[in-house]
Amino acid sequence: MELEQYEIDKIDELKAVRAGLTDNTVPRNLSETIRNAESGKTHRLYKLLDLIIQLCDCVEKLDNTIAYKSPDDFILQVEYVNNEVPKGLEEIKRLYEEIENEASYRFIDSKGQATGYSELRKLCGSAAWVGPGEKDSFGWLTGIIHTPVGKIVYG
Repeated sequence: MELEQYEIDKIDELKAVRAGLTDNTVPRNLSETIRNAESGKTHRLYKLLDLIIQLCDCVEKLDNTIAYKSPDDFILQVEYVNNEVPKGLEEIKRLYEEIENEASYRFIDSKGQATGYSELRKLCGSAAWVGPGEKDSFGWLTGIIHTPVGKIVYG
């Protein structure tokens, strides 16, 4: 699965955003809440961005014959024989799980509600953002991180 030029451009955009950040700075476009919050929440947002960039790098290096996502763009939602991850996708699986854990920690509050997810879009624009997955009358059941290389479900 070779990346399209627009996907490569979005990856470059993410890298440029991350290059402009240090762990001690919070961009002005992020909400007052996150700027005033303990630095841990900001660091976790940056860590999530770092993990997404690592995932993009892994996908860019993949052999073009390896399917790492489903036709509807969900990463690692492909059919595996005997539930085994195909050779070459181990690192993508590891990063996927780390991103899923970070997102669950960062974007789900202690009451189980979606929170702070708009910060990723404010930081990255259309290069990476979070939206709802499954929903019910109480709110989100899952969230989806949209990345240049596919979608990641968390929650």
